[in-house]
Parts: sequence; C-alpha cells; structure tokens
Amino acid sequence: MRSRTWPWCWRVAVQRLLPALLLFLSATALCCPQAANPPAPGSTAARFDGNDAYLRLPAWSPKGAFTLVAWVSQVQLATPLFLLSDPGSDSHLALTQDGLASRWHGQQIDLAMPITPDAIRFIELRVEPGLLTVSDGVSERHLHHSAILGDTVHWQQVMRRGDQYSYATLQALALIDIHDTRSSRSYSFDRLCQLKQSAGTAPKTASLVGNVQWQQGLAMPPAPLAHITNQQQWDDAFEQGYGPSRPLLAETNGNDEAKLAWQGFYWLRAYITMNQTFGDRRYLDYAVELADHMLANTDLQRWQQERLDLSAQPYASAPKRYLNQPGAPAPGWRRPHKGWRIEVLSDGQILNAITQLANHIKSNPELPYQSRADDYLNQARLIIDSHDSSFSTTKNTTIGGAYYYVNPDNRALGDPGLYANPLPYNHQLTQASAMALLNKWRPDTKLQQKIAQILAFFQAGIRYRPDGSCEWDYALNPSKPLRAEDLNHGHMDIGFLLIARQLDYPLDPRLLPCAAQTLSRHTFMPPALMAHNLKGEGLSSRWDQVAIGYDWFELQEYDPDIALISQHVLRQFGSPTWVRPFLAWAIQLQWQQQHKTAPTRGWLQPQATTEATPAKAGL
Repeated sequence: MRSRTWPWCWRVAVQRLLPALLLFLSATALCCPQAANPPAPGSTAARFDGNDAYLRLPAWSPKGAFTLVAWVSQVQLATPLFLLSDPGSDSHLALTQDGLASRWHGQQIDLAMPITPDAIRFIELRVEPGLLTVSDGVSERHLHHSAILGDTVHWQQVMRRGDQYSYATLQALALIDIHDTRSSRSYSFDRLCQLKQSAGTAPKTASLVGNVQWQQGLAMPPAPLAHITNQQQWDDAFEQGYGPSRPLLAETNGNDEAKLAWQGFYWLRAYITMNQTFGDRRYLDYAVELADHMLANTDLQRWQQERLDLSAQPYASAPKRYLNQPGAPAPGWRRPHKGWRIEVLSDGQILNAITQLANHIKSNPELPYQSRADDYLNQARLIIDSHDSSFSTTKNTTIGGAYYYVNPDNRALGDPGLYANPLPYNHQLTQASAMALLNKWRPDTKLQQKIAQILAFFQAGIRYRPDGSCEWDYALNPSKPLRAEDLNHGHMDIGFLLIARQLDYPLDPRLLPCAAQTLSRHTFMPPALMAHNLKGEGLSSRWDQVAIGYDWFELQEYDPDIALISQHVLRQFGSPTWVRPFLAWAIQLQWQQQHKTAPTRGWLQPQATTEATPAKAGL
C-alpha cells in the first residue's frame, strides 16, 4: 500500500498553523488546577516565568491621565516587572531592584526607592501629565518630569519589554482612563484559567502568550488606604467641600433640578449613618434641617406660597387627579423630563430617605425630634396616597400588583388611564421602601398588601443561576429585548429588600445571598472596576461605580468579600468631592467600628528623598 502524501498546500498550512497552535496550547488551561466553586474574586492567577510569557493587549491610549492597578505576588526583580510597555514608542512602566523605572518615547526617567519585593501585592500607578505617582496602598512616591505623558503612547504589553520578560504572578490588572471610564479595561482570570476581559468600549482581543503557569486559591490583596478612615477626616472633607453652609439648603425650587431626589436622598442617609455610628447630635440636626427643607418645598407648599405657577407650567405627566384638574398642585415634587412630571420615582426616592430618618428617630426614643418624625410620617402618607390611581392589580393579570406609567392622553381613571407596562423595578421599590417604613409606624392593611404585591412582582422576575448567583431585569417590558438591571439602579432594589427583610415581609431566602454572589462573582471586575449590569456587561460610569458603597455593601454579611471589594473600588472612585462618596464613606466608617482589620503591610520602604534619578543602563 502506498503511503499518502499530503498536497503541498496542506503542508504549508500545517507548517504555518502548528506554531500558533502550540503557542495557544501553552498559554491555555490544559493544566488548570481545580478551583473552588464559586471561587473568590481574583483567586486564579497567571504565573509568568521570566522567559517568554506575557499579556498582549489591544493598543490602549487613554485620553490623558490614567491609573494602573495590579494585584501581583511572587515577584522576582532579577528582571524588571514590566507593568506596561509600548514597543512602538519605546515607552514602559516598570519596577526594578532600584525602584520605579519609566521610559517615555526613548527618554528614561527613574525614581530610586527601596522596595521589598516579597511584600508586593497591590500596585497603583497614577499617571498625569508631568507626574507619576506610585503607591503600595499604604504610602506613595512621586516622580515629576515634563516627559511623562508628554506625547501619545499606545500601551500594548504587560510583563514584557523587547526581549526582556518579567517573573511574577498576576491576579488582575486594571487600566482606568480618568477622563473616560468606559474606555477603561480590566483583566483577570476565571476558574477555568481563561482570560476575563472587561467590556466597556475596549476591544476584547487581549491574549496570553508563552509559557503561562496557573495558581488557584489566592486571596484578594488587603485593602489599600481609604480616602477617609475616621470621623474627623469625614468632617474635614465635608467642611472643605461645603464650608459653613450645608448642601441643598439654598435651593428653593423644590425638585425642579432633580436635586432633592438625587442628592438629598444620599445626604439624608449619610447624616443618619454618621449619627448612628458616632452619636454626634450635629448629624441628626443636619438631617432634620434638610428633611424640613425638602418638605417645605413640595409643589403644594410652593403653590400655596405663590412660588409655583402651574397654569404656566402644567404637569405633562402625573397621577390622573392632577392631569384632570389642571392647576391643582400635587403634594410631592415635580421633576423635569419631557415637561414637568409627578412620578413615583422622584417622590419615592425623597420619601425613602425621609422615612428612614423618621424610623431612626422613632426607633430611638431618647433622641429629640419625636414629634417631627410623626409629622414626616403624616406627610409621607399624603404623598404616597397621591399615587394610588397609578397602582393596579388588574392592568396586567400576570402581575399581582404594581405601579404603572400614566397615560396622559386621556382622562380615564383606573386601568384605561394607564399604559400597559409597569414602572421599572427601581421606581417601584424605592417607593415601597418608604411605604414599608411608613407602615411600620402607621400600620394599614391595604398599604401592607400593596407592599407585599410589589415584592411578589419583583421576586417573580428573579432568575437563579446554578452557581448561586442570580439576575433580574431593569423592568418588565415584553415588547422590548431584556435589559439587565444595572449596578446603580440596583442599589435601590437591594435597599428595599434589606428593609423588607428587617420588617419580615415574605422574602425568598435565596434572594439576598444570590444577589451577593452576583455582585462579587459577576459584577465586580478585579481589581478595581464594577461592570455596568448584573451580567457583568459593560462598565459602570465613574459616578455609578460608587454604588458599591451603599445598599450593595450591606450584602457583605452574605459574602465577606464584598467589604474588601468595596474598599478597592472606592479607592479609585470614592474621592469625597460630591454627595454619594460621603454616604459610602459614612457606611464604611460604620462597618469599621464593628470590624477590626489588621494594618496593611506595604512594600515601599521609608526613604529620605523621592527625586528622579538618572537612567539605569540596560533598561
């Protein structure tokens, strides 16, 4: 029998494909160790051998300043630890035995500093025009030079520069574009030793090259130093940002700029939390002062004081009573959106915080303002009841009860006056939070039934996954493709579930534990970013990243990793320069009062100077 000879074109194809195939096999998880299920975030790590292994990136050019965050271990600095490099411009960022090495378009700029390599776990490089800051999460050093970010660099490699390769174990890497968070990137590894790449606007074409080994079961690095670590720092940041005045008190136009709902809510909760944690009367006074101001600037109050002309500015959407009687003021707060709207979302969000304040006061009879809390509950009842015509148990027979969008094009009451789709879940649930706290102190069978119906409607939409996580949608809308709930709106969902649990509403025992798993295993993108939605798709905006610090944070009792995740994310996005970080840090301080944490060991050794040093030969 004659031996078969392959056609020459086949032989050429095999010769070309075989090296690529071998390279692929060497960098994939054929020898991936067994991992825990579910594994902790970032617990799988890639081991780069210093010979030929590296991480290849699609070229990344941030829009100016950026931050690099890396979780690494087992670093050997016989060769530099190349954190980023660009072969095209001869640029790189690296750690060496002598300190920080950076090269910008061929110009070497180094910073001599003593390093303890075996202590390296957390690396943070903040790169700004003319300034490079390196931190181990405990202390930092600064390198000043005009060449830093002086021209465009296209970063393309990690753990490699030319024919030099780094020896280290990498758990996760984030490249955060300060001016465009959605173009940021995050790289880590799943339990099957596959590269996980953040979505955002970045192409998902990164790849591991060379002989990569694998390690399972690594813990997340200890938390880096927080922006705020004690009450005095919180107060100092508040004073620096707002001086002797307090936020929103000068606003006399109600919620016309949506500030009461989307700033006042967070300020009230921050004040309440600080009062709970430290017992300082000032914070309670601030909260009462703000709640009084909010209620003094409802549409009804402004109309009665002739500060609101509803004839000139009628409601474009509102509960039917106020649409059918033009000029009649609603007891809540309008907001601008395609005209002026009175809606469950804004009223519910504001009342959510006000009823939390009332609950805090009445749950502690020794506190002042008891009669004021009663007044808050009375006014909350009036505003909640104003939306009764938007609630239905029959508009959609598959839903036991929910709030619906109002149809402003007819005068019909009842179901004919409502659109077919119920409001998004976060609208329903922030209102339900206020309803539940109101019902705690003003029990009402019908109100309690509505709360239970809203909860049942929400729970019916939960999809449980085999890995112990779950997901749900932003809204029930059968006419449109499913849209997964996002991190930011989801905090209102979780906030209600926490209140429902506290008040013994019929909560599925799987729900909060699975939400915790969703947050830590799917939405968190190690080492420092949160995805946009519960599926782990996209990236949350710079502002929405902070949502990890409240409501979601409370799920750490079901998954302790969430406390550490929050600290890593807030390190990057929680600068106390606006309202939501103040709430996040208030909650962090409350948690710190209850949990003792060991001090983090840094790898930057003390030194007398941090001046730039001449370039080292061979780097």
